[in-house]
Amino acid sequence: MKTDKESALRIKISKSRGVSRIIIRRILIAVVIVGVSIVELKAQNTFRVGFYNVENLFDTQNDPSTDDDEYTPASKKEWNSSRLAQKVDSLAKVILQLEVDLLGLCEVENASVLQLLIKHPLLRNKAYNFVHYDSRYHRGVDVALLYSTLSFEVVRSRAYPLYFDFDTSASTRDILYVCGLIHKNKRDTLHLIVNHWPSRRNEETYRLVAAKKVKSIIKEQKLSRSIILIGDFNDEPSDRSIYHILEAKGKLEEIPSSGFYNPFYELKKQGLGTHSFRGEWHLLDQVILSPDFLTNARGWRYQVASASIFSPSWLRNQYGEPFRTYIGDRYAGGFSDHFPVFITLERRGK
Repeated sequence: MKTDKESALRIKISKSRGVSRIIIRRILIAVVIVGVSIVELKAQNTFRVGFYNVENLFDTQNDPSTDDDEYTPASKKEWNSSRLAQKVDSLAKVILQLEVDLLGLCEVENASVLQLLIKHPLLRNKAYNFVHYDSRYHRGVDVALLYSTLSFEVVRSRAYPLYFDFDTSASTRDILYVCGLIHKNKRDTLHLIVNHWPSRRNEETYRLVAAKKVKSIIKEQKLSRSIILIGDFNDEPSDRSIYHILEAKGKLEEIPSSGFYNPFYELKKQGLGTHSFRGEWHLLDQVILSPDFLTNARGWRYQVASASIFSPSWLRNQYGEPFRTYIGDRYAGGFSDHFPVFITLERRGK
């Protein structure tokens, strides 16, 4: 038979265990809250910018004003609504994995295909919108900027056409300028210039003209800081258009007052690339920054070594190259002939 002392002791132990459980539960809740707060704080203090050549994102309608016949149901490619839907599914999967606040795009035909992309179920929670202008390019594909309305607000934008004095009949994609505000914690101005320069099938002279046009846009808009150039430049980081005309260097100490920092310069030296042609890798897709992103003591700064080429195994074919939608006229059902790229900015100070 239990004594009164034994019963009291058991009650005391039971209460002590109950209090301990409550304390442990409260500690666990506090840890979870702190963990969530750290994740939220990290999200508020980082901003990711990328670029993706999505390779011929056409609708299925024939536009008599452009050379888009190749991407219609009646063409050899038999480009139809199911194949377009598959392409959009594939691109949405990639964009979801990139987790970007801003994404420059090229080879998009029009606003309708961009609407399909941002309304895809995988991307709805990202609340993306876009900036796009139809260019005079004869194939009918353009550049665009996808942006998350949760973290970026467009202030103004303009499309700049490219002309060539030595070839007045040539047409190519516009260069897109977008000014906006990053609204994470504070509202900071950011200037984006989105590019898809003339193909490497053309002489280098065409891309030198494009590089000079970028410089003239910067001068016209009176920009001096917080500038990001993104695009498929169809030139390597060491080529004249980028290294000499844009003055985009791989080291801070080499950058002149009117120059830029190119974090993809080092990736090229490592033998990496975003596009493979006849078995040779080329790093054509890049994100290039004004040097203040390296020197800012406060505000947005380039996150060291964040420059990346997104190339998981599922984005590659059996040879390790980008898994394309078409190989010639044969439908392969892939993604694009380019890998996307991105960098991350981090905010310092208050």
